[in-house]
Amino acid sequence: MRHFTILATLFATVTYVAAHGYVTAVTADGQSQSGWLPFSDPYLSPVPTRVIRKIPNDGPVLSISSTDIACNQGGNVGTNDTFDVNAGSDMTFKWTNWLEDHKGPVTTFMASCNGDCSSFTASNGKWFKIDQGGYTNGQWASDKLIANGNQWTSNIPAGLASGQYLVRYEIVALHSVGEPQYYPGCVQVNVKNGGADQPSASELTSFPGMYNGFAWPDIYTDNLNGFVVAGPKVVSFADNSTSNPTPPSSSSSVSPNSSGHSSTASRPYSTSTPANPSNTSTCRTKRSASKKRSFSAHRFHRRSSNH
Repeated sequence: MRHFTILATLFATVTYVAAHGYVTAVTADGQSQSGWLPFSDPYLSPVPTRVIRKIPNDGPVLSISSTDIACNQGGNVGTNDTFDVNAGSDMTFKWTNWLEDHKGPVTTFMASCNGDCSSFTASNGKWFKIDQGGYTNGQWASDKLIANGNQWTSNIPAGLASGQYLVRYEIVALHSVGEPQYYPGCVQVNVKNGGADQPSASELTSFPGMYNGFAWPDIYTDNLNGFVVAGPKVVSFADNSTSNPTPPSSSSSVSPNSSGHSSTASRPYSTSTPANPSNTSTCRTKRSASKKRSFSAHRFHRRSSNH
């Protein structure tokens, strides 16, 4: 029995080290707020209130039709705290250790809570994009995030109207071909000292809904230079000089929009629609027959029927 306990403890420790990812802290205006920490916060007394909405674990959302795609499983429900942020400020999201092979785009959206975010349902939001990173110069946005200490920084538009908003951050991991993994989360913010800018109807989207019919590439065999990030263009009044610029490479067919980000018309890659509706901490990895890969981290992943 003792040996079993030791083995279980070692397995749990290794699994956590090789796990997926979530945002542990968010910083703006020189102030840092803790994210919801799913492996410790639920067991504290009292349970802490965070500015980031709750998530169940470090796993992905697999269904684009689930309401979980908005702010993760449990993220439809508000928290009783908000983060005061000045319009025009940079907001930095600190992720846990992100696996190098979990390559894909990084995006940041906002949605007005039309009042108090604590009672706002995320899946009812009308979202506009303030930042995006795709594939440029042979590098995925997730690689840039890793190189920056597992951090991603987005600018809250200086002219954005003041009020309470959800800020939705997300990495989409494309390592399992045909089964993209979505890692969204949401922080409640109170934008202060803003202007009069608001997104137009053409700049708005919905979660669920935005990914319907979007074709994700095979990152091992497709020519990725033409990849464009899903969803509407970055909102027109966003800062032109973002903290995570994604200029197209010289061979790319992606055309930049007025904000300096790439346009978002979909590309005819193989369409994939994952069937699993739930958030899970297990990981799927499919190796391309035409290219060899070596991912030492996957030696430690949970083994289950989902692989």
